[in-house]
Parts: sequence; C-alpha cells; structure tokens
Amino acid sequence: MRNQPRLRSIRRVGVYLFILLCASLAFPVFAQLQQSIEFRPPRRGTPSRTIPAGTRMTESEPFYDPQRGSPAQIAPVAPAPPEVVPVPSRIPDEALYLRGPDACYDEMMPPLQVLFPVPPEPDVEDDQVAVLPTGTTTQGNPSLFIYVPSNSAQEAELTVLRATDREPVFQEFVTLPRGEGVMEVPLPEILEPNQEYIWEFALICDWRDREGDRYIQGTLTRLPRNRFLDRQIARTRDSLTQAQIYAQNGAWLDTLAILAPYRKNYPELWSQLLESVGLTEVANQPFLGDSEPF
Repeated sequence: MRNQPRLRSIRRVGVYLFILLCASLAFPVFAQLQQSIEFRPPRRGTPSRTIPAGTRMTESEPFYDPQRGSPAQIAPVAPAPPEVVPVPSRIPDEALYLRGPDACYDEMMPPLQVLFPVPPEPDVEDDQVAVLPTGTTTQGNPSLFIYVPSNSAQEAELTVLRATDREPVFQEFVTLPRGEGVMEVPLPEILEPNQEYIWEFALICDWRDREGDRYIQGTLTRLPRNRFLDRQIARTRDSLTQAQIYAQNGAWLDTLAILAPYRKNYPELWSQLLESVGLTEVANQPFLGDSEPF
C-alpha cells in the first residue's frame, strides 16, 4: 500500500515524458510543413514519353456545311459553332483576334500550360521532339489544373487516350470561363491502376478551321496500390499533412487537389510547390472564377 503513491507518481511522470517526446518529434514536421512541401517524383522504369513536336492526338473529320455549300473541318460530335465574343485583353483587338495560327490567343501572357512538373529536356539534340509532362495520381478520377491565358475561344476540347494502343477513353467539350487564370478540369472514373494515358487540351479558336487550335498535351499515370501510403493517409485528418504525404510518395495530382482550396490561406506554400517543379510563370496566377485576386 505504501508504494502505490510512488507508483502513481512514476506513471504520471512517464506519461508527461511520453507527451513531451511526441511533441518534440512532431514539431519539426509541422514547422517544416508550414515552410514547404517537397514533391518527390515516383521511380519509373521507363523514360519520359516523347512525341514528334506538333503532333495532334486526334484529327477532325470533314464536315459539310449546307449553308455555305463547302466542306469545313469540324469535330463530328461538336455542337454548332458558337458566336465569338472577344474577352478583355492587354493588347489591341487587331493584334489578338486575327484568323490563323495565332487566333484568339494573347501572346503577351504566359502560354497555355498544365500544372504538371516541367519535364527535362530530351536526351537527343532535336528541336522536333517534345517531352510530354507527366501527372501522377492514386485516383481514378483526378482533376487537371490548367492555366488558360486571355483568349477569345469559348470552348476547349479534352481528349484522353490509352498510351498502349491509343484507344480513346474520354472526350468532352469544356466551356471556358472569361478571363485568365487556372481552371480545374475534373475527369470521370476512367484511369486504371498502373496504366499510362495521353491527353490533349485544345482551345478551339475557330470551329471551321481546327488547325488553328492552340493545344497542350501530357501523360497521366495512375500509380499502383500502395498500402503503406493508405495507412499513412488514414492516420491523419489534417489536410496539409496529407498533402505532404502524397507529395513525398510521388502523387502529384493528389497533392494539388488537397492544396488548391488552401492556396489563399497558404499562398507561399502553394507558390513554393509550383516553383519547385518549374512552374514559376504560373505559380501566382489566380483561379478562374475567384471573387478576389490570389
């Protein structure tokens, strides 16, 4: 009986020491999280995918316009061509809204760009070869985050193909918000684990001449199931900690999806992450639809 108070004191001291130890171990992690999130690309057994520069993924089909009596190039599933309504731009209308390869595009702004890590230069010294940026995810239905500069296009076309056989798995026409900034383009549940896909996002500058589209391309890879990653995510409900975990495990799109809603609360964290993968030009761009500037 005499030893019970001493045992209780020893246990109480032990609990305090355990709490202090956990706090000392956790503090550096949270302190580092407030400063930066480091993305670690997954280890891949194959090099980055390359394609001949200027290669389109899909070709539009000839379409006969009964009103004009002459064939025109238009996607067979596309609706009637919309009326073009110019949007505000930093350069004169006569310089921006010309028909041709530069139609509807503001060359003074950063170019159309996906928020993927910027790929390295191709190993071969050939300016006719393009290295496609790669986005990695654990999800079957991730979102693409795309910077869209000031333009007069009203719609864009998103196409996703399986990389192995170039079989189309998804296609849709996206209504473009007015202005410039980053837009989120969600995908349906189409990605299979451990599979690579090629995608293209094209601004439709002229429905009657799709050769004038301004487009970007890239690849998507759904990572194989990682039970260790699943356990790490399940252990915390803190969104920023989950973003850090995804980033350290090479899941880029998962990281962006979590951080995007917090970019105004943690602007330095958002911009630092984008700058760390070569996206300096668009690191501080607003999201389309934001009521307040970023």
